[in-house]
Amino acid sequence: MNLQNDIAEYRQPDGLISPQKNPTPDSTGNGLSYLSLYQKLLERIGIITPLDIKSYYETVLSCQMKIKTGDWKEVSIPALFNRSITKVGDQNGFDDYVLIAWANQNMASLIWCMGNIRWWKFNNVDYNKFTWSSWFGWRPQVIAHFYWCATLRPNIFWRLGWVASIIFTSLFSLKDSTASVLGYAMVDAASKDKAWLVRLASKVFKNRFRKVWASDSLSWALQVYLGPQHPIALYWE
Repeated sequence: MNLQNDIAEYRQPDGLISPQKNPTPDSTGNGLSYLSLYQKLLERIGIITPLDIKSYYETVLSCQMKIKTGDWKEVSIPALFNRSITKVGDQNGFDDYVLIAWANQNMASLIWCMGNIRWWKFNNVDYNKFTWSSWFGWRPQVIAHFYWCATLRPNIFWRLGWVASIIFTSLFSLKDSTASVLGYAMVDAASKDKAWLVRLASKVFKNRFRKVWASDSLSWALQVYLGPQHPIALYWE
């Protein structure tokens, strides 16, 4: 078995990853999330290369929203991601951003920086327009996650929101594989924070995660999230 060879069967033509083998273009709307999980897996098992990192940057950045300037030149809006290169006009969710930030510190820093500048508005349909669905400020756990992934420490407001969200997820949402994957990423990103409430919430999450998935590993949740034969789920330790 070889991870790089096995994952090739799940790559879309645009470089994103699909849950299905031999995907067609845009076969999934969560390709950035799956690609970021693959990138994190390469790092975890110690086989990531500079070429993998370069390819990840290029693929993720190719999904940035593009606009026409006054002279009709096309420019990208930093850290404002479409669901894929061609899925334009489809509002992206916070899940892609959570996993992109977890997968790569430089990307996390970009998201954190541009989020601060834009007051946490991530509208990739109309970047000047405020909508509740594209404003991450009402999700303090996500903002705290961006800070930690960028090796920064969130303020007490973001941390308390993160604690409340993680405990709620632990008690009520872990049977959902998406909530489990995102929660696992957030708890892992916060692992170096020594605040007692952060540590308590992390402990609650890990205990409940172990009870629900019968393992400390993310592998079982990934087998539901991606499919039982997906290479990311099978190679995750």
